[in-house]
Parts: sequence; C-alpha cells; structure tokens
Amino acid sequence: MNALRPHLIQAYRNADVITRSRREIALMSRGLENSSRAIVLLTHERLVVRATDRARHWLVSYFGWRPRTSSRLPEALDRWLCEELRRRSDPTLVAAPLQPFCIETIDGSLVARLVIQDEGVIVLLDERLNAAAENVVLQHGLRSSGLSKRESEVLSWVVRGKTNPEIAIILSMSSRTVQTHLDHIYRKLDVQTRAGAAAKAMEVTARVQQ
Repeated sequence: MNALRPHLIQAYRNADVITRSRREIALMSRGLENSSRAIVLLTHERLVVRATDRARHWLVSYFGWRPRTSSRLPEALDRWLCEELRRRSDPTLVAAPLQPFCIETIDGSLVARLVIQDEGVIVLLDERLNAAAENVVLQHGLRSSGLSKRESEVLSWVVRGKTNPEIAIILSMSSRTVQTHLDHIYRKLDVQTRAGAAAKAMEVTARVQQ
C-alpha cells in the first residue's frame, strides 16, 4: 500500500482535474447564448479560470489587461464584480437586478454582465461599436474577402439598407456605376441578390472580429 500510495494520490488528482475541466467547459457553454459574446469564467473569489480569445482581446483593448501576469480582471471591472457579488450575498439586496458594467471609448462601448452559478461566476462581454467604427470594421472584413476598396464601400452601404440612388449620392457616382460594382460583388461573393451579398458581408465581418 505504501508503494501504491503515490500512484493513488496522482490518480485522484488527475480525476479531480478532469472533473473540474468538464465542469468549467459546461459552465462556459451555458454562457454561449450568443456567438457574438465573449466569456470569462471566474471562481467565486473573482480569480480568472478561463477566458475566450475574444474576451482576452477586448479586455486588452479596453483596459490594457495583461492576462499572463494577472489572475484577476482589470481593476475597474474587478471592483464592479466585487460589488455585485457583495450585493448577491446581502439578503436585503438579493432580489435586486444585477447591474451591468459599461466602459465607453471613441469607437464604441464594452458592456459586461454577470451570471452567477453554483460552480463559479461568468462574465458575459458585448461590444457595441458606433456607426463609424462599425463601418470601418465592416469594410476591413470585406477587403479581406477579395473586394476592392470601392466595392467594399458600396456593399457596406447596402448592408446599412441604402438604395442604389442613395449610395450614388453618398459616394459621388452614378446609380449605373453602383450597379456595376454590385454585379462584381455578386460574382466575387458567389451570391445573386443584395440580401445575399449583405448576409455574406456580415458573415465575413463576424469572422474578422473573432
């Protein structure tokens, strides 16, 4: 038994790690209600266990977070999390709705919401870009799919619901030229309609943002 004890201890530790990993994966999966969201999984002591790539990217972009050297969220976000967890533990406040955290920049805002589970805490992050920043991201995504700068501009306005005459005025070209660009766009994206092109544009943009 003495000879087996180290092996039994290691086997128990391995099983415990597997159990905790499965629990973490299941917990994070519960938060994946919206693929555009980013997720951070924490312990009830506010220590970061896991974070999706998008979450890490946004935390670095908005807060200058250093995930390799910090086991906690950025200071402002951690203070909000601490306060929300305190409110959840207060019997007089437990029925009050959880308050989101929001940080705004010139390009948009990042909103954090809290989900408390028995196994741990989930922070869901959503980015909301303003119109100008969203258009830049959209056009960048379209250029990466093989469209020219002008074609990307045309399609970005199609996505925003503009008609050919409206796009012609915005981009200082004729409606016929707009349609010519659209014909090229249809061929490059392998679609046949404006709706199909707009849908493909959003798919491309979503991949670029991930």
